[in-house]
Amino acid sequence: VPDEIYGWERPDEERKPSPFPILKIMEKYCLKSEEILIVDDLKPGYDMAKKCGVNFAAAGWAYELPEIKDFMIKNSDYYLEKVKDLDNILT
Repeated sequence: VPDEIYGWERPDEERKPSPFPILKIMEKYCLKSEEILIVDDLKPGYDMAKKCGVNFAAAGWAYELPEIKDFMIKNSDYYLEKVKDLDNILT
């Protein structure tokens, strides 16, 4: 069960690509940017992570469009083809 959810029910300024969710989580849990990894399947998640200087892993298993996949491969800190690939960077 997630500790925090910043979904589409939140005001625009409190959801991606705004840095608000990351900044609030950093504050609440006393985390530094190097202690955070954002995993997302779209550019707004990437933009949010980069605004906060945190690492970003692209959830590549979600892509159907070559344009999205190409962007994520080129720009993400990590590109994950399968959910299982997340284990490799977390352990």
